[in-house]
Amino acid sequence: MKTTTLILSATILGFAASRPPSGAAQSASDLNESYMQAAGSMPAPQLAPSHGAAKPAAAAPRVGTQIEETVRKAMPAVVQVIVPGVGMGSGFIMLPSGIVVTNAHVVDEVAVGDDVVIHTANTKPQKGTLLAKGERGKKDIAFIQIPPVKNGWSTLTMKPSARMALGSEVLTMGYPRGLPFTVNRGIISGLNRKNEHITFMQTDASINPGNSGGPLVTLDGAVVGINTQIITESGGSEGLGFAIISEDINRAWKQYLKIDNLDTPWLGVMLDPELAVQQIITDSPAKKAGIKLDDVIVEFEGAQIESMEDFLHELHMFMPGDTVKLLVLRNGKPRKIPVVLESEKEVKPQRIAAQEADHLPV
Repeated sequence: MKTTTLILSATILGFAASRPPSGAAQSASDLNESYMQAAGSMPAPQLAPSHGAAKPAAAAPRVGTQIEETVRKAMPAVVQVIVPGVGMGSGFIMLPSGIVVTNAHVVDEVAVGDDVVIHTANTKPQKGTLLAKGERGKKDIAFIQIPPVKNGWSTLTMKPSARMALGSEVLTMGYPRGLPFTVNRGIISGLNRKNEHITFMQTDASINPGNSGGPLVTLDGAVVGINTQIITESGGSEGLGFAIISEDINRAWKQYLKIDNLDTPWLGVMLDPELAVQQIITDSPAKKAGIKLDDVIVEFEGAQIESMEDFLHELHMFMPGDTVKLLVLRNGKPRKIPVVLESEKEVKPQRIAAQEADHLPV
C-alpha cells in the first residue's frame, strides 16, 4: 500500500504585526548600547612596542561567498505584500512583466481585481492588482500584477523540487513580522510531505509570520517552494516549516493562463472509507459521466487509489475542464469512465449513513 505522510497539525503563517509585540527582542539601538557598555568594561589590549617602521599589509579585496551572491541577486525580486488595514506577507516576482506569486491566505480578504501594496527592497511602493487566488488550504497560491517597467522586473526562476535531496541547503527570504528584507539559512529536512490537497517540502530554515508567500531558494538562486506553513507551539519558528513545491506553482500558473482562475476541481461524489460512491450530487461531473452508486474508485488517470488522501491528491493535480479517466469496480467488474472536471461548488455538509461525521462532496 502506498504510504502518504500527512501534516496533521500546522499553523498557517499569520500576517506580521505592524509593530513588534511586547517582550520582543531588543531594538538595534538597544543592542548597540549594550555592546558598547560591555566593550567599555573590557581592559584595553596591551600592544608590544614597535621596533621597526614596517607598513601595514594592504587588505586583500573581499570576495563574497556563494550565499552572499545568491542573496544579492535574489533580493530585488523578493517583495512584501501589504493588505492595508489587514496585514502583510511576502512574495516574489516570477516574470519580468511584473507577475508576483504569494500565498492565497496572504490576500484572503482581497477580492480578485482589487489592489494591494507591493514593496521591494529597492523600489518605491507599487500598486498590485490581484489576478487570481486559490482556496486557502487547497490551492494556497495567488498571483498579483504590478505595473510593468521599461527593462522588466528582476525575477526569480523556479526549478523542480524533485531535484532536491534531504540535507540540501536552502534559504528562506521575505519580510517576517513586518521587518525589512530578511534571509535565513537551513536545510531540506523532509520531502513529499502531503495533506489531502498540497505537497510540501519541510525545512528547518526559519519561517515566521510575515514570511508567508516568500520563496524557498537554493544556494544557486532558484526557487523550489513557497513558504506557507509552520508547526509551532510558540507562534514563531521552531524549525518545522513547510513550503508548497515549485511544481504546484507552475501548475497553478498554467491553470490561470488557461481558464483565468485558480478554482479547485470537483467530481461531485460522496465516498466512504473504501472509496465506494455513497452519493452523487445532482448535475455534477460524476452524474454527467454516468458514475453509479456503489462504484468503487480504484484508479484516477492511471494512478492507483488506496485512500481518500490518494484520491484528493490526484484530483488536485488537475484543473476544471480537464478530462480524466477513472477506473471503477461496478459489481466487481472493472469499468473505465471518462469524467470532465468542473469548478468546485458550494454544497452543504451531508451525512453518510455509514459514518458519524459530516462530509463535503469531492
